[in-house]
Amino acid sequence: MKSLLETLDLLPRVFAHQDVHWNNIYIEQLEESDSLIAIDWQFASISGVGEELGRIFGYALLKKKIPVEMVEEYKDTLFKSYLQGLRDSGWNGNANLARFGFCVAAGSRFIMAFDKLLTGLKSSDGYSQKEKLSHLLLVIQALLDMAEESWNIRSQII
Repeated sequence: MKSLLETLDLLPRVFAHQDVHWNNIYIEQLEESDSLIAIDWQFASISGVGEELGRIFGYALLKKKIPVEMVEEYKDTLFKSYLQGLRDSGWNGNANLARFGFCVAAGSRFIMAFDKLLTGLKSSDGYSQKEKLSHLLLVIQALLDMAEESWNIRSQII
């Protein structure tokens, strides 16, 4: 993780909300177009390109906002949309840099999920707990796959 995080620090910097989730973003429909509205900017700062998308992706996966059985579809669609947003705002950098930031930020969330799994195993006492632990195992695998993808991208960008 240390090598991945050190490489993450080398990415081009972008302005980031740092607390994007379903309670802080809204889509307002006005006539023929939609506008994205973000609230609660207290954590806004600068981070590596792709990083914020990875954080929200990992968190949404953990909180079941992204169905774990559709992780690949969401991963690809969200990244393509993020990259298009970068392009639309004038950033013409290497897409692998943004993909690396996305994968590292999401992949590193496996640590949080693994901690939840261990805590849950200690107190496992029913079917709902087993269902929750099964979900955590699938999330951990998906996040570890993203961490592995970041290693593959890292070799291309450094």
